Amino acid sequence: MAVNCAAIAEPLIESELFGHRRGAFSGASQASDGLFRAAGDGTLLLDEIGELSATAQAKLLRTLQERTVRAVGDVHEHVVEARILAATHRALEAEVAAGRFRADLLARIEAPSITLAPLRERRVDIPLLFVHYLARAAEASGGLARVFCAATATPPPLPMTSMLQLLGHSWPRNVRELEKHAIAAELGFRTDGRWPALSAGDGGGDGDAVAARTSRRSAAAGRSRSRPTAEALARLLDEHDHVARRVADQLGVSRTTLDKWMRELAVRRPADIGDDELQAALVAHGEDLARAAATLRISVRGLKLRLRERRHKLP
Repeated sequence: MAVNCAAIAEPLIESELFGHRRGAFSGASQASDGLFRAAGDGTLLLDEIGELSATAQAKLLRTLQERTVRAVGDVHEHVVEARILAATHRALEAEVAAGRFRADLLARIEAPSITLAPLRERRVDIPLLFVHYLARAAEASGGLARVFCAATATPPPLPMTSMLQLLGHSWPRNVRELEKHAIAAELGFRTDGRWPALSAGDGGGDGDAVAARTSRRSAAAGRSRSRPTAEALARLLDEHDHVARRVADQLGVSRTTLDKWMRELAVRRPADIGDDELQAALVAHGEDLARAAATLRISVRGLKLRLRERRHKLP
């Protein structure tokens, strides 16, 4: 099981991780075991652990030390049997020095540790990763399966000029940037029947221009992308900061079509957020609407619209 610690509103962290009893707080209509107990004797991944608040760090430290959890509103403790993994993009030693991360918690989680080198330091992985994301983008679009029948071949079925651009770029945003290029390349190939050239000016460093060009070609040709999977659509929303217009442009569809797909695939929209969850995010982040929107996984504009709707409902 995996949980993104940065995506949980501060008032909900203890309940999400450790569980709660029914009626323990307002809105707790049902009891919950929490992620630590739900993982059983498997593995629980705490992603973005460096984003936890000081209060959450203290509660997590006790659980890791004692290997027990106590649900909110409960008087009994329960043994934790799961293996705990943690991941972060932050340099935790520097966070400790700055007073933003507990030294005793770092000592608890750092051994053994694995440091994943940036993509520019493991260029041998670039062709295989790129073809992997290319095949996944093709599968999400419902076509081009025949093109990728040799996706595991060495070298992969890509033009040498494109491969040299991929290998020569520094990839400052690492694998997410590479995946973004793969999605743009698949869309361009499906639109024009050939591989779109990556921008030589910046070494292919920004796939936005490629995606925009190929989206415009698709619209001009009167073609629209077939509905992606829920996972692919959620991933695109994350990449574009949940700005629906950008996602619709990349998919080559209208905003109305994108909204219809989100409803059909049960992908969250601003209108789907309840008042209690909205209030919890605002309390956790104060006046910082950008962080509240990131927690709720919607755009800042969507959050503002939702707040405006809520104000209109108030007596």
